[in-house]
Amino acid sequence: MDNIPGYVAWILYARTKLLLTAFTFALARRLKDSCVTCNALHPGIIPGTNVTRALWARFQTTREEGAQTIVDCCLDPDCAGLSGAYISIDRVARANPQALSVHFQETLWKKSLAWCGLAENKQGEPAGKSGG
Repeated sequence: MDNIPGYVAWILYARTKLLLTAFTFALARRLKDSCVTCNALHPGIIPGTNVTRALWARFQTTREEGAQTIVDCCLDPDCAGLSGAYISIDRVARANPQALSVHFQETLWKKSLAWCGLAENKQGEPAGKSGG
């Protein structure tokens, strides 16, 4: 299947979106007692982006509609205090089951810290440079 045009780009996009979503959920959990909220957003498939060039992408959202998803998440009073959610276009949706796995989220969190040369303190927060 690797020789199908756009297939590799689509797989890379999907994996990246999965990792971004899982990391966002891990971050939201760590910040639950603060006034900071973290949500994973899917503003739709915007024409003219790398995703639409790599895919058949039949279901498309205008740039304005995609931007509205972000604006609403930031400014809509209904979203105040919403954290650890996956928002698809105009509603809270169910994320990929793997992204919802706390084990997967924690593995990704620890690997991300290691890749950045950071250690983790007892509260699960980054604690500066690691020894290695």
